[in-house]
Amino acid sequence: MVISTSPEDVVEPPPVEAIAALFDLTLAEQKVLASILEGRNQAETATHLGIADSTVKTHLGRIFSKTNTASQAELAQLAERLSVKAGTRA
Repeated sequence: MVISTSPEDVVEPPPVEAIAALFDLTLAEQKVLASILEGRNQAETATHLGIADSTVKTHLGRIFSKTNTASQAELAQLAERLSVKAGTRA
C-alpha cells in the first residue's frame, strides 16, 4: 500500500469547516451545508438528516444570507473556491 503525502494531495481547509468559520454558521446549518455539498437536494437533505423539509429550507435561507449566496449552486462554487490546495494561492 502506498500513501501519498505530497502537498498536492492535501486540501486545506475543508469547505464546510471553512465556510462555517468564515460565516459563523450554526452546527445545524453546517450539517445542512455538508449534505448539500455532498450532492443532495433539499428533500434528500431533510430525509438524510431526519428533519422537516421546511427546516432545511429555513437553514438554507440563513446560510444563503450569511454567505451572500442565492442558490445551492453558488454555495458549491463558494466551497470550491475555499478548497485551495495546500501550497497554492487563491
